[in-house]
Amino acid sequence: MLRTMLVVGLLLGTVALSRADEKPKPQTVSLATLKLNGGKLLIERQVEVVVNVPVSETVNVIINGKTVTQTVTKLVPQTKTEIVTLLGDNFEVQDLAGKTLDTAKLAEVLKTNNKALFPNDGKPIDPASLKGAKEGTLVLVPIKTEAPKKEPSPPKD
Repeated sequence: MLRTMLVVGLLLGTVALSRADEKPKPQTVSLATLKLNGGKLLIERQVEVVVNVPVSETVNVIINGKTVTQTVTKLVPQTKTEIVTLLGDNFEVQDLAGKTLDTAKLAEVLKTNNKALFPNDGKPIDPASLKGAKEGTLVLVPIKTEAPKKEPSPPKD
């Protein structure tokens, strides 16, 4: 009994230590193109999409002891780059100092620089990730919105 408790204790201690050593993954950001259209912010970004493409090939198969030529179609995954346009309603545009740009200031800045850093995970960009960014770099910051409240379900009869 004592031996079993020691073994379990050692195993739990090892698991706890291995989890403590795990480092969080760094946040990834991508470059987005900003545009103003009628005072509305549009965000264009490139995304990689996997598309299954049908490919036909001719193969020889044996059916009832005879070799027969057949055409077989397989789906082959291929990576494709697409441009996705998002409405900027859920984002603020900030400079590296964290100052939010209003529409007038943004229109002025977009004449010379229309690129911004976009957080791939939808969370605000970690300030440590911005240390190597050049002065004048724009940053997109997601605006926190409340999740819609669930209405209670009607009582069952």
